[in-house]
Amino acid sequence: MFGFHPVNLALRFLLEVAALVAIGVGGYALASGVWGWILAITLPMIAAGCWVTFNVPGDDSRSGEAPVPVRGNVRLLVEGLVFGSAVVLLWPVAPLAA
Repeated sequence: MFGFHPVNLALRFLLEVAALVAIGVGGYALASGVWGWILAITLPMIAAGCWVTFNVPGDDSRSGEAPVPVRGNVRLLVEGLVFGSAVVLLWPVAPLAA
């Protein structure tokens, strides 16, 4: 199965980390001073929390456990929101990277 090939898993991991970093950088750019740091820390934590919480039951790529079981289209929406927010938040800072 191609979904569990080590190269695909590594690419998936790097994309997820890049999205969380982009959300943090974008959050830092939204405000100045202490509020920038607060957003840089809390926004990626919220995104990661949603990512971990809302899972499709029986998904082998997520250990099969689902703290909050959702249908596949809801999970796709969560992932789309995480990656979409990464692009939107990073755009003012680094449009080419976004």
